[in-house]
Amino acid sequence: MLTTAERRTELFHRLQKETKPVSGTELGKLFNVSRQIIVGDIGILRARGIQVTSTPRGYILDEQMHKVGTLTTLTCVAKDLKALEKEITTVVELEGGIRDILIKHPVYGEIRQELSIRSMSDVQRYIEKLKDSDCKPLESLTNGKHYCTVDANDVEAMDAIKKALTDAKILVES
Repeated sequence: MLTTAERRTELFHRLQKETKPVSGTELGKLFNVSRQIIVGDIGILRARGIQVTSTPRGYILDEQMHKVGTLTTLTCVAKDLKALEKEITTVVELEGGIRDILIKHPVYGEIRQELSIRSMSDVQRYIEKLKDSDCKPLESLTNGKHYCTVDANDVEAMDAIKKALTDAKILVES
């Protein structure tokens, strides 16, 4: 029987080998513990600085997502609120999520803001906040150009997101 520390080490090693998300239930069975214990273990790994993403299909390391093409930074241009809404709606409708946005400001340098938009209700809340406030989106400081960290459940979904954003003339070459 593994100690708690050994289980967490083995959990990390298992996630390093996976290219697709692994459910907490599956990991619990593998280590002969409950799914809730795995949830706690994932929290401890995150506290130690290991970047683990929770998806509807399970857990996956961010480094693995980069390797298989399900986590990437896209260069986009959305010059108005309508284009921005189209961008984030497209990503979410095609089973993706927007983790953050980054602009490269000529005076202040890189400015990054976490968004965590994963559902249509997240999209609606974000757009409503922008409409209800006197604030403008971050990308308004750079004539609409910005960088989004986007994740997807699989490579096919990421490819569909890129194609749709390209067709909408939102995705641009870096």
